[in-house]
Amino acid sequence: MKTALGALTGFFFSAGSFGLTSFTNSAKKKLVDIKFIEYDLPNGLHVILSPDKSAPVVAMVFRIPSMTSGDAEPLNLTASILSQGESSRLYQSLVYKKKIAQSVDAFSVGMEDPGVFVINAVVSPGHEPEQVENEIMAQLNNLAREVPGDKELEKVKNQVSSQWVGQLSKALGRVDNLAQFYTLYGNTGEANNYLDKFLSVTKEQVREVTGKYLTPQNSAVVCYLPKNQNKFGE
Repeated sequence: MKTALGALTGFFFSAGSFGLTSFTNSAKKKLVDIKFIEYDLPNGLHVILSPDKSAPVVAMVFRIPSMTSGDAEPLNLTASILSQGESSRLYQSLVYKKKIAQSVDAFSVGMEDPGVFVINAVVSPGHEPEQVENEIMAQLNNLAREVPGDKELEKVKNQVSSQWVGQLSKALGRVDNLAQFYTLYGNTGEANNYLDKFLSVTKEQVREVTGKYLTPQNSAVVCYLPKNQNKFGE
């Protein structure tokens, strides 16, 4: 029996890949107290946690480069294609059509150092986390093989543009953006360029970053199973 800290530290914070060495003390405390079963699959690291949760949750985490890389905007657009709104790919597949998940979300966490791309879903009663994981991977594989359609790309760009303008209409939103871009780029002026960079992302770039980063070999899958549903034992 192990703790989750060692495996997750090794996966996300290997010095050769990212140059980071440790979690914060608060994160360490939360993880050390949770035991897990690790089973080796060709699909990357899998971890089973058994906290007191009311419903099973699947969290798929992929390593991505820093916010200052040229892939940051395509990854943000990819997250929106996958999960923004009820017409998004993951919602349509997992929640609306197959009803294997109660909810699903995808987002890119860009940082000065390499970050993560996260997809999480609450599993519907009567279904297994493996079903949800497999369907998510199927949708990612589809996006890595075929570029999104022009209408789909336009819809998502319009949604994000509206959100961006809405955020900048508030003082707190403007301050937050200035602080973020100064931290990442050392230049608050970069905040004025972000939307243009985002809107210039092509559908070919979406396909490329999906195939490059959102792969089983580059992932860690964490399943939160209620203790009475953990078939892997304590």
